[in-house]
Parts: sequence; C-alpha cells; structure tokens
Amino acid sequence: LFTSGDGGKTWHLARGAGAVGAAADSATVQTLLWESASKTLYAAVSGADSAIYISRDNGAHWSSADDGLPPQTSAFALAEMASGGVATTGPTLYAATSAGVFALTSGGSKWQWAGGCRPRGTCDSLATDPLTPGLLYAGTAQTVYTSTDGGQRWAKVASAR
Repeated sequence: LFTSGDGGKTWHLARGAGAVGAAADSATVQTLLWESASKTLYAAVSGADSAIYISRDNGAHWSSADDGLPPQTSAFALAEMASGGVATTGPTLYAATSAGVFALTSGGSKWQWAGGCRPRGTCDSLATDPLTPGLLYAGTAQTVYTSTDGGQRWAKVASAR
C-alpha cells in the first residue's frame, strides 16, 4: 500500500507493525475505508499477511486491528453503517471475511461475529444503505444475504444461476 500527501504527485510505501506496504508480495489490499467518527483508515487484506489494518495518521503508519477475528482470516470488504448496526449508539464498521461477517462498534477494539454467509463461509462483498438504518447486504460467489437489523438476523435474497 502506498500513500500520497500531495494529491497523487508523489507516493510513499506505508510503514508500521505488520505494515500493509511491506506485505506487497504476499498479500492483497482488497479495500480501504475511512471511518469518519474515529478518523481512522482501515485496510482489508487477504493472502499470506491477511488481516485488517488501521492507520490513525492518514495512511503513514499501519498496525494490525484483527482482535476477535479467527487466525489467518482474509478480509475482502469493509462497510460503515452510520446507525442501526450492532452498536447501540454511533456507527458500526463491518468486515466481509473468509469466516463470515464481523462487526466493530465505534470506539471498540474487538471484532464480533455478525453472521452472514452461512455457515461461516467466505463473504466477498458488503453494502449498506445510508437511507435505511440497519440494512446490510453480504455477498458470496453464489449468494446474496441481507439483514435489516444490522447483522443480527440474515436471510438469503438471491442465488447465482
């Protein structure tokens, strides 16, 4: 992962503990998400150095943020739900992983399993609807699941033909 502080004119390799940038040959940064409440940048990473990484300084330094995820869990997508998620107040961050969907509440430090992609299978994508609190979609290679209560209950809504 590279960062730029000048609108993309120059780029620098990211640094940090388990640096996302240092994992370039053995991992893939699947997606980035800016979490507005905590002003934190998240990176979902799959491959040999899989994890979720965080940066609190606009991507200059990174550290692992995978407490609560099963070991060797690849992360593929991230989504923020402003309200209606598992957090009683404030936003909830969701991660689509090789072990299902996980949630992190604002200010929280440990991911909790939020179901989806049953049974604990790989989720490749996530989507929320900012106009509908609690509405969450999780996709696999074959199926789309939806939750109307922020990931507490899930239903299959579509399957690949």
